This record gives sequence, structure tokens and C-alpha cells, in this order.
Amino acid sequence: MVQGITIEDGKTIVNRNPATNEIISRVPCTTTDEIHEIMKTAQTSFHTAWGNHISIHERITYLRNAMEELSKQEKDLVPLMVQEMGKPIAEATAEFHAACGKKDGRYMNLLEQSLQPTQHGANSVVIRQPLGVVVIISPWNFPVDEIILFTLPALGSGNTVIVKPSEVSPEVGACVVNTLASMLPKGVLQLAQGDGVVGAQLVSHPITRMVAMTGSSATGKHIMKETANDLKRLVLELGGKDPMI
Repeated sequence: MVQGITIEDGKTIVNRNPATNEIISRVPCTTTDEIHEIMKTAQTSFHTAWGNHISIHERITYLRNAMEELSKQEKDLVPLMVQEMGKPIAEATAEFHAACGKKDGRYMNLLEQSLQPTQHGANSVVIRQPLGVVVIISPWNFPVDEIILFTLPALGSGNTVIVKPSEVSPEVGACVVNTLASMLPKGVLQLAQGDGVVGAQLVSHPITRMVAMTGSSATGKHIMKETANDLKRLVLELGGKDPMI
């Protein structure tokens, strides 16, 4: 169940409960000037506080602590998911637990191991280097887990990250991003709010080096066109099953 999205005066998300149409909140869209400042902060943090400035193990330790902090937010996040995007409480609870399950040793150990240099043959070593600033555009239907799904590998790899949650679930996205960011160095993880207009500015910004998005095939095509000129890396999970239902 998803309500129609209203962007008031092109500047504010009118965040409504899809069951009652009651206004939950009004969320300011990130402005063009704010996007530029966020980008500059992310780039600076990449070079001074994250990236290759600290070890892989140190980055993973930060992420463990951040996920531990997020796991304390169930009483806030589960009702907020239900209120914002209409997910039944049992499904919202299951999503929250699945997302926070990534704080366990198995997931984090696998992430850390996958980032280590690997020997290939007698004379070759593969070293994985971070790209820089990564933009994540997450969908409405899994507003917690999809952010985590993209953010942990991007941060663990040494990139700094800017997340734009769906305009359907802006408060859930803000809670997730701000909780994680509170346990990380300043500027390593940041939040942008808005609809496709804001998303397009994030994608096209010259500082952005990679885009990860879950959404419609139409939006994915626009992103591919926008990132082609400077060969930004892409991870796209696009829709396509609905005609079968």
C-alpha cells in the first residue's frame, strides 16, 4: 500500500500515512547548494578519514559498532515503517531483524575477508581499491534492509556514501542513515532527501564515482545515460516481475 507522493512547492515532501492519508511529517528536500556541500564533505572525508586512510579491519569495526547501534532502534523503526509505507507489523519486524542480522560475525567476517589482497599465481596480487563517493538510491518497499544491503559493502570497501531514501519513506531512511552515521567519522555517511529531481542531481554530480539503485527499469535507463559520459560505476536492481502477477 503506497500513497501518492506530494512534493509541496518543489521543496518539501508531504509524508502521508497510506492507510489514513494523515500527514506524518513534512520533510525538506535537499537543495542544490546542500547537495554540493554534501558532496564536498564526502570527498574530503574519503581522503582524510576513510578510504585508505584507515585499515580494512578498522572500517569493519566501525561498521560492527554502527550496526549494533541500529539494532537498538526496533521500537522506533518498526512502527515508523508501518506508518510510512503500510507494511504489516510482522513483515516490518522481520525486515528489521534481517537487516540487523548483518551485524553478526559471519556477515562482517565475510565482508572483511573479501576485501583482503589475494594472490593469483606466483607474481600477481589483486588489491581492491575504493572508488570514492558512492550514491545510493533506495526503494520504498524495503526501506531499512535495502539501505543496509548497499551501504555496508560500499563503506566496508572504503568509499564514502550518500543515501537518498525513497520519498515514500523519508523518515525511516533518515533514522537508518543518521543512526549509522552517528557511529562513523564525520562525513563518511550522509543523507539526502527528495524525489527524482534530487536523485538526478546526485547521480550527475561530478564528484560521484558510483551509483547503486533499486527501482524501476525506466529510472535505471535514465541513470545509465547520465553516468555514461564519465563512466561512473553502476549497480542497478530493476523491476520487471509485476506483469507476471
